[in-house]
Amino acid sequence: MTLAEGIASDIERISKTIADLKTSAAEPGFNQVPALAQLLSQFYTGLESCLEKKLKLAGAGMPAKSENYHKALLLRAIESRLIPPSSTDVIVDLLGFRHFARHGYGAEFRAEEVRNKALNAEKAWNEIRSSWDSAESRQAK
Repeated sequence: MTLAEGIASDIERISKTIADLKTSAAEPGFNQVPALAQLLSQFYTGLESCLEKKLKLAGAGMPAKSENYHKALLLRAIESRLIPPSSTDVIVDLLGFRHFARHGYGAEFRAEEVRNKALNAEKAWNEIRSSWDSAESRQAK
């Protein structure tokens, strides 16, 4: 699979995850909140996978694998303008949330906070996709 095909595949999966987030966020009950947190984690993981591929395709260079790899990758993506400024805070927040959701055994999630993160993730994804589509249109000209 080429990088471009991998990016297209990631975008498709991320878009499906966002659709699932939107559905689940509509009325998160007690049992839905952990599922919503997992979907947010999946969204960020998918976005990170796509960012890695986009950075490689652009020849932007990848950060060294280290304990700060995920943060360094996100910063590189922000510097490379793969994340629009209007979405940066949301995506940075989701990086931290993903870590908490994955490693916070026994953590209790606050339903309204998780729901707001889901709504913010959807908005950020729409902005990111729009910026990517605009950049591709400019490159095609």
